[in-house]
Amino acid sequence: MRRSDQAYKGKAIWNDADRSHSKWAVCPQSTTLAKQVKRAIENYIEDNNLKPGDRLPPEPELCMLFGVSRTALREGMRVLEMMGVISIEPGRGSFIRSFDIGQILANLPARLVFQKDDIRQIADVRRYLERYSIERAAQAAITDPDQPLFAELAYCLRHMKERAEKGEDLWAEDIAFHRTIALLADNRVLLMILELFWDLRARFPRYDTSETLLARYRRHKQLASAVMTGNVAEAIAINEELYRLSLQELEASEAGSRVKPAADKP
Repeated sequence: MRRSDQAYKGKAIWNDADRSHSKWAVCPQSTTLAKQVKRAIENYIEDNNLKPGDRLPPEPELCMLFGVSRTALREGMRVLEMMGVISIEPGRGSFIRSFDIGQILANLPARLVFQKDDIRQIADVRRYLERYSIERAAQAAITDPDQPLFAELAYCLRHMKERAEKGEDLWAEDIAFHRTIALLADNRVLLMILELFWDLRARFPRYDTSETLLARYRRHKQLASAVMTGNVAEAIAINEELYRLSLQELEASEAGSRVKPAADKP
């Protein structure tokens, strides 16, 4: 029997007498019942150290454990499912999911949560996070010049070139490139945060012309070269150029006019 099951067996955890003592207790009345159930399930998951792939107890057991109706339980479960915390599989049960920032963002109404001017702040924060990522990756290249992930960078560049020459969108290749840089930086938390900013940026317009696509490819080729040779200063400088180009494209998409791509370095 799970620790929390034993602690609360045979009683409704929402009883008035327990409210001031139990972490499962009903929250202030301003909090909806669905949120209370959500919080109780989160506490249950934490108390029992449940991991991705673990199954939650069946609905009748959870209803009895929390002292709530099946309707209230399902409302709380739906909230957790939308957040990407659990996966509800009809006929099988509810399972803990691995953390997926994309799943969380997929349920956010970005146009309502973020204002028009927020994209500049998003780009600015991403700029400094990627600067750190690039610096760490270049330093890693000095330590190990034969990084296996260098082949992945080369793969991304080949596809970027092919698509840029055809005038096709580079977003997937662009993100795959920077994700590889983040993997070289060997920082899991950094990668998760960057995934958030990449997903947010994808929700706003991009201004793609044959010129901007080719300029973006050339910048990434230069960046890859600097990282793989361990040239930290040059890699950071090129990242700044990519940021400047990104802002130019953003301004052009907002204005609906053409933008002159940043000139290539000799």
